[in-house]
Amino acid sequence: ISYLRKNEKIAVEYLSKNFKDIEESLQPQDQQLLNYYNSHLQEFKVPPTFNLQYVATDDREKAEIFYKKLKRDKDFLKVALNMNLEVKETGFFSAEEPIPTIGWNIGLVYIIENLKLGQISPPLKIADRYFIIRMKERKSPYLANFQDIKEKIKEIFVKNEARRIAKELMEKVFLKIKEESTDFREISKEFDLNYGTTDLFSRQTYIPQIGSSDKFFLALPELKVGTLSKGIIEMEQAIFIIRVKEYAGIDEETYQKEKEEFSKEITFRLKNSRFLEFLLSLRDKAKIYKTYF
Repeated sequence: ISYLRKNEKIAVEYLSKNFKDIEESLQPQDQQLLNYYNSHLQEFKVPPTFNLQYVATDDREKAEIFYKKLKRDKDFLKVALNMNLEVKETGFFSAEEPIPTIGWNIGLVYIIENLKLGQISPPLKIADRYFIIRMKERKSPYLANFQDIKEKIKEIFVKNEARRIAKELMEKVFLKIKEESTDFREISKEFDLNYGTTDLFSRQTYIPQIGSSDKFFLALPELKVGTLSKGIIEMEQAIFIIRVKEYAGIDEETYQKEKEEFSKEITFRLKNSRFLEFLLSLRDKAKIYKTYF
């Protein structure tokens, strides 16, 4: 079964409605945007932001000496100057984005969130460098002003509204197809939809201009020519309805040549998966967790 699922292929005909086509026709009024803003306030809360001072060095010993000196003299700039270390600033950023000039590091984010104003971190190894960080400024979370982010609200509103309209339309089309077995080409003209067909594709592949094939396979009750999808399929850029146009099973001769090697591969993966589960269970029992520094 695993070999079949990996190697069988289908081609489909489809109907789709692109979100962009609808977005371009939408012109929301200010009152609609204000209503959306008021009913989704949590979406527009600006998270806490931080501005860090830091020094970075390749020399671990130098980083440790710098940190020890800061315990006696809290003047970050002066101590750095005396040790010929350059002090840099990140500028304000939130925990939800990469740290400017340093990069993304979940362990470092946790430390930053817990640093008090003026507090200094011990030397932190990030990649091949050692960082000593000082919390220079931090801003509490706040609700963004409607006028300041009106364009952003409009963008979000239009995207959501386009998806809603497309979904309602395609659900209506799907019911019509189920009840009347309508020809895809004809119905595409009636409802101003995109009609197309694909070449043969397998699971876990990318279909050009459409996206991952997995959702198409999951949407089909069986891989048989003429089979209609169980419902509409929401993809990143559009909503689809599909019908199987062609099915290609496995080649028996090729299967006989490859089945032994494929069986070994499946067994190897299964053993690795079980071993990983065993290690994770041991870690949980021992309460051992990976550190980042």
